[in-house]
Amino acid sequence: MDEKGESQINPKATTGLKRIYLFLRHSVRNLIIVAVLLFLSYVFIARSFTMSDNSMYPTIKGNSNVLEIIFNKNITHLSRGDIISYISPLNPNISSVARIIGLPGDKILIKNGFVYLNGNFLDEPYISAPGEVVTDYNGTVLGKDCQVIDVPQSHYFVLQDNRFAGLASIFDGYIDENMIFGFVPKNLIKFFIFNPINWFNTSRNTSHDKSMLGKSEINKAELIKLINAKRKENKLTPLVPEDSSNIIANLLLQDVITQKYSIFDTNKINNFFANPNLPKFEDKKQANVTTLSDKGFFTAQGLVNTYFNSPSYEKALLSNNYISIGVASAVTNINNCPQQLNVVLLFTK
Repeated sequence: MDEKGESQINPKATTGLKRIYLFLRHSVRNLIIVAVLLFLSYVFIARSFTMSDNSMYPTIKGNSNVLEIIFNKNITHLSRGDIISYISPLNPNISSVARIIGLPGDKILIKNGFVYLNGNFLDEPYISAPGEVVTDYNGTVLGKDCQVIDVPQSHYFVLQDNRFAGLASIFDGYIDENMIFGFVPKNLIKFFIFNPINWFNTSRNTSHDKSMLGKSEINKAELIKLINAKRKENKLTPLVPEDSSNIIANLLLQDVITQKYSIFDTNKINNFFANPNLPKFEDKKQANVTTLSDKGFFTAQGLVNTYFNSPSYEKALLSNNYISIGVASAVTNINNCPQQLNVVLLFTK
C-alpha cells in the first residue's frame, strides 16, 4: 500500500507470471504439435498391432505387440526377409502376417521340406524347425510335387516362421502388392516387437540342415514319447511300442510306397490285414486298428502337432481303447519328387 492506501503491483511478480504463462502456453502448444505428429505418424507412417497367434514364432510370440510401417507401393521398397501384413487372397475378411521369401521374378522350389531360392538352398535361421514346409494338403495352391514356383511381377511368395501353424502362400497363393498394408524391415524386427521385448538372438542353428536332405527325420521314440505325454495330460495309460506293431507298420508303409494303398486311404486297412503274406501276428489281426498317416517332411514334434490339430486323429490318440502303437517312416520319390511318408498304427486290446 502507498501513502494514499492504494496497492502497488510488483513489476518483478508480473514478469514472473508472464514467464509462467508463456512457458505453459508454449508447452501446451508443443504437446498439441507432438500429439498431432504422432497421430499423423500412426495414420500415415506406422501402426501397432497385437500378434494373435504363434504363426510367426519364434520371431514373434503370440500376444506380442508389433510396430509396423504403413506400406505404400509407390514409395516403399520391400526386401526378402521383411515381415508383412496382408489381406488373404482367399478370404478378404482375414489378415495374415508372414515373411517374404520370394520377390517378383524369383523361382522357388520346395523339396525335402526345404526351400530352394533361384536354384540355391535357402538358409532359414528364423524358422521354428528345419525341413517342415509341407505341400501335400488338400487345396494346396503352390509348391506341390516339387513344382517350380515363378513369382510374378508385383507379387510376393511368403511363408510363416512357425510352419507347424501356418504356410501362407502354400494356401493363399502369391500375395499381390495391393493386398499388403504394413511391413517390418528385416533389420528392424527385433526393435519393432514389444511385450515382451526380446533383445536376444532367436536365430536357430542351421549348420546341420543340409545333412537332413533325403532322410526321414521322424524320431520314433520321441514321437511316441510326445504322444504319451499328451495321453498322460488326459490321465490315460501310455501306448506301448511293441515290436510286432512296428513290423506291421513298416509292412503297410512298404505297400504305400509301391502304391498298393494311398497314404491317405485308411479304408483298405482290413484288406491289408487279410493278406496271407502278412506275418502271423494273430493278436494283432484280431485287434481293431486305426491308421494315422501323413505325407510331408515333419519332425516328431511337427507330426504330433499336426495329428492333434485333426479332430479325428486327436480322438483316436486320446482313446483309452488303444494299448499299443507302431510307427514307420521313410523317404521315397513320388512323381520324381522326394516325399516323406509316415504311418502310425494304433491297436486295441
